[in-house]
Parts: sequence; C-alpha cells; structure tokens
Amino acid sequence: MARKEDSKTDKQARLILDQLNTKTVGPPLSTTGLTGDQAPDTIFDVDDFRKIRNQINLQLSNVEALNLLNMIGQITNMQGYGPIPGTNANYQVTITDETTTDFFVPPEGTTYQIIAASYDTFYTGQATGLLGIYDTRNDVVVTLDKVTSGGGAASTEFNLNEPIFVSWPCKIVIITTGSGTGSSFDPTLSVIGVR
Repeated sequence: MARKEDSKTDKQARLILDQLNTKTVGPPLSTTGLTGDQAPDTIFDVDDFRKIRNQINLQLSNVEALNLLNMIGQITNMQGYGPIPGTNANYQVTITDETTTDFFVPPEGTTYQIIAASYDTFYTGQATGLLGIYDTRNDVVVTLDKVTSGGGAASTEFNLNEPIFVSWPCKIVIITTGSGTGSSFDPTLSVIGVR
C-alpha cells in the first residue's frame, strides 16, 4: 500500500504524482449540483494510466512507485477486473472483394473483450465471411464465426455466452472469399478494454 510519507521520499513516486497533480479521478456527479469545474482534459483517463505505467521498471528500487501505481489504478478503475471506463469502441469495415482485413488491433500491453459483432449484407459474388483471431507470430487464425451468403442478408450464430478476449500480438480479422462484382460487405464489431 502506498503511504504519503513513503511517496514523498521516493523519487519515482514523486515523479508520477508530479505528472498527475492536475488530474482528478473523475468529473463531479450531476447530483452534486457542481458543474463546469472540471475540464475534460483534467480528468484522469486510460491514456494517462498507460503513460505512467509504462515509465516504471519492475525492480526493487521502484517498489513504492509500483504500490502507488497499483493504488491509482484501483481508485480510477484503470486496472483490475472488468471493463475499463472509456475504452468501449465500435468498428466497421467495408469490404468489396476477397481479402483478409484487420478489424481490430489491440494496443500493445492491453486486453480487449469482444462484446458483439454483426453482419448486414454481402458484396455481390461473396461466398463467406469469417471473423477470427489472428496470431501475428505464426499466422494461425482461430475462427470465431463464419457466415455464408444465401442470396440475401448474412446470418450468423455468433456465440457470446462466454467472454472472448484478444491481446496483442493477436488481432481480430475478417476473411472474405469469393470475387467481388458489386456492393459491399460492412461488418461491425464492438469491443471494450479489460486490462
């Protein structure tokens, strides 16, 4: 546990706190009646946490700074278990021909959970669309979902009953087969950071 006296005397801990001394844990709740006293750039966010986290070496001389980092991460919900506030994002790609397309590439050092995926229509000539986790180290793809064209809208049995996580050096890809002759395939994906 980080203590005030230890943080005052530890150089690394002081450097972290000096970088964050204009940040707040969050904006005031609307129920407090306080408004306008916190500009969005003064609220501690996931980018702030990653910036300070990546400055600390894992070594004995940094134990106090690591304790401080742990405390900051817990207070701000930027580490631990469950979704990280401010990291939910939706993606869409437009595909018109047979290809492998990066759908979502998680930032290095993070883990994201897939929340949902959807498919609308196929491009003319498309046979299949495969949603998968691609490992950049060995070019292996694990299929999460595969849809086939039945002459109309795509249909899927995408099963999100269990959490699906992705962390670099893996990424989410869409692989399509069949030569395109018109229109487009526009799948969507929703993810949220969990680490």
